Amino acid sequence: FDEASQWTERAQLFCAEHAISAFPGVCRINRAEVMRYEGKLEDAERTATEASQLLAAWAPRIAAAGYAEVGEVRLRLGDLAKAEEAFDLADDLGHDPEPGRSLLLLAREKPAAALASIRRALGDDLPPLTRARLLPAFVEIATASDAVDDAAAAADELAETAERYDTPALQAAAGVAAGSVALARDDAHGAVRPLRRALRLWQDTNARYEAARARVLLARAYAATGDAEGAMHELAQAGSVFDQLGARIDASKVDQLLGRDAGRRVT
Repeated sequence: FDEASQWTERAQLFCAEHAISAFPGVCRINRAEVMRYEGKLEDAERTATEASQLLAAWAPRIAAAGYAEVGEVRLRLGDLAKAEEAFDLADDLGHDPEPGRSLLLLAREKPAAALASIRRALGDDLPPLTRARLLPAFVEIATASDAVDDAAAAADELAETAERYDTPALQAAAGVAAGSVALARDDAHGAVRPLRRALRLWQDTNARYEAARARVLLARAYAATGDAEGAMHELAQAGSVFDQLGARIDASKVDQLLGRDAGRRVT
């Protein structure tokens, strides 16, 4: 993702300098995914939507992937109804909108349905890197559903894939998964190290949304080990990022953890 971000920025600068149109339809979808990764959520939504609309008439399968990306962005923005609409469009055009569909169910506080959904997605015969895109969601949903052993198995698989391919994003995702399982097993001390490493890796690759979510988990671990000041710091940092990105649901959850009124930020 870090290298993809650099390449797309350079391509955009080149096109601007030479007054040519940047990023045809399919490349806009890739660009939107990079923008989502960087936390440019509103720009990512607009880019993916435009690309999907352009592609729908002559390349519906590619447009379907674009609508799945739109849904992922809207999910982070907290617009659950419009996220569902985008996932439905992706599904109609032949693209399975996972893990977004399952995470949408979790966001609607339907953990059992979310777990069944992500299990179905992982039940297909998928290559390792495709599974790696689904495993973080599986761990999040399984821990929320008290299926801790299943979450641990998924975290172990993700760690193996991360070791094999050795990219920062995979290593960070594996660290978050390991920390989440440790927290679910009431091993807060064991959660701290992988979560701190994951946070550094997300920050190094400018994944602002993922870094903020890692901070929330790290705050839970700190609080459970008696480090109240550390927990408050991580929550405040995460809340500030969520506010900047427009991630409304995440920001509201942080407000609740900090004992604030929803939408109110104290400096």
